[in-house]
Amino acid sequence: MNSTAEERAASNCTIPQSILKTYSELLLYYDDRKDWKSLQEEELWHTLCLCILSSNVPYEMAESAFVHLRNKGLLDCNTMGEKDSVRRISDELATPICLPIRRNGSLRKYRFPNTRAKHIVEAARYLYFDNSGLRLILKSFLWDTEARDYLAAHIPGIGLKEASNFLRNVKYSDSLAIVDTHIMSFLKEVSLLPDINCRVITRKRYMMVERVLRQFCTSMGFNLSILDLAIWQYMRSK
Repeated sequence: MNSTAEERAASNCTIPQSILKTYSELLLYYDDRKDWKSLQEEELWHTLCLCILSSNVPYEMAESAFVHLRNKGLLDCNTMGEKDSVRRISDELATPICLPIRRNGSLRKYRFPNTRAKHIVEAARYLYFDNSGLRLILKSFLWDTEARDYLAAHIPGIGLKEASNFLRNVKYSDSLAIVDTHIMSFLKEVSLLPDINCRVITRKRYMMVERVLRQFCTSMGFNLSILDLAIWQYMRSK
C-alpha cells in the first residue's frame, strides 16, 4: 500500500468506541508510570524477561510464568553464569504453574520451557557478563528504531515485536507498534489493510503495518503505542 492509499484508508477508518474508552484509560495509566531512566536495572531486566516469556504464548501464561520464576529467585542475573541455570528455569517452566486455569481447575505447563529458559540465561549473560546492562545499552541510541533493531539482533528470544513491547513498557518509546495477529486482524476488519495475510509476519510486513498505524495515529492525534495496546485488548476480548 503506497502512502496516498494509506492516507485515504486512514481518513475513512472508524475506531470502535470501546477502543477509544480503553485508550483514554491506558493513556492516564501510561503517563503515571516511571520511564526507563527512573527504573532500577533489575526492573528493566525483569520487564525484558516478561517480553521473552511472552513470545508466541498467551499473555496470562507468560505473566504467571514470569511471576513464578521471579518469586523463586530464578531471574537473578548473578546466578545465570552457573552451569545448571538453564535446567533450573526449564524445570520450573515444565511444571504446572501457569494461567489460565483449565476447566478441571489445574494450572498449565509453560509452552516452551527449554527454549525460553535458554533465551533468558543467554540474554542475561550477554547483557551482564559481556556488557554493562540494559540502561547503558539504551543510553547509547539516539532513535527508538535503532534500539529496537539492536535488541532484536542481539538479545536471544527477542524479535521486533518483543523489542517494541519492551521499549513501550519501560517508556523508552511511544511511537513503535507491537504488531501481532490481533493487530493485523483489526486493521483488516476496519479496512485499513483489507487484503493483509494475518498469519505471517515478516519484517517487511511488520514495517508496513507499523507505517499504516503510525499514519493513522498522526492523522488522528493518537499515541501509537497506547492505541496499539487498546486495539490488542479489544481484539483479545472478542
